[in-house]
Amino acid sequence: MAKLLAKYKNGNYVVRLFDDGTKIRINNLDNLTPDFAESIDLEITSKCNGNCGYCYMNCTPQGQHANLNDPILDTLHPGTELAINGNDLTHPDLENFLIRMRDKGVIVNMTINQKHLTPNIDKLANWQNQKLLWGIGVSLTDSNDSNLVENIHNLQNVILHVIDGLFTKEDMENLKNKDIKLLMLGYKHVGRGIQYYEENKETIDSNIEYLKENLFKNQKWFKGIGFDNLSLEHLDIKSQVTEADWDLYFMGAEGAYTFFCDLVHKKFAVSSLETTKYDALDSVDEMFHFVRK
Repeated sequence: MAKLLAKYKNGNYVVRLFDDGTKIRINNLDNLTPDFAESIDLEITSKCNGNCGYCYMNCTPQGQHANLNDPILDTLHPGTELAINGNDLTHPDLENFLIRMRDKGVIVNMTINQKHLTPNIDKLANWQNQKLLWGIGVSLTDSNDSNLVENIHNLQNVILHVIDGLFTKEDMENLKNKDIKLLMLGYKHVGRGIQYYEENKETIDSNIEYLKENLFKNQKWFKGIGFDNLSLEHLDIKSQVTEADWDLYFMGAEGAYTFFCDLVHKKFAVSSLETTKYDALDSVDEMFHFVRK
């Protein structure tokens, strides 16, 4: 049974967050109006040796690390979730940062590439045991990797990130009935994703059409399937569920409860996909209220 990880009041409602990632917003009104961001997508580094051809953040081995002692981080609220990019886990201050966030009551979830999972499995498990890290998103690159499923089950609260257009029929069949949760992400026509799409357009479009037709039919193969807002659009999920289910499970538009902050370049926006990003303000609340407008 999932355990309560955080409970806090935010504006005119109460948030209950559980250790399996479940979030419940509660009030007796007809609207939910937050005072601060429930979750922040935080870029802490642009350095990565993964060399993914479709990387929309344009990360490279020559990238930069953010200052994880930035005063902006002192303005975070207890209970806030941070979704950080671990990349190749070479940020020298990462563990100290995780300790500071834990002690502040901030909940950190991290995404890493599958390529970096096996070399860092012990480190990740240790961070979870110390309550420094909660959810781990693993970006799929090779569903034939014999270590993938074992690694996932050796950690807690792991969700496999898969991209519509890159996630194939073969991938689905390789991963079925392995007690795995999926998070479906929309293919992003940004950064290196632009050229990669131009070079692989037919394959990507075909994979998206396959998922539209088959993902819901085969959802029983997986422990659960979540979607980011872009994949909801690409896969036309709203047309495949009841209105009641949509109202119950849809967590809100970009910027409604969240925003993106690039701590490397000190910029922020509604989401990481925005072409226009603004110079970072002094606090997370100032930036959130700006994007809410």
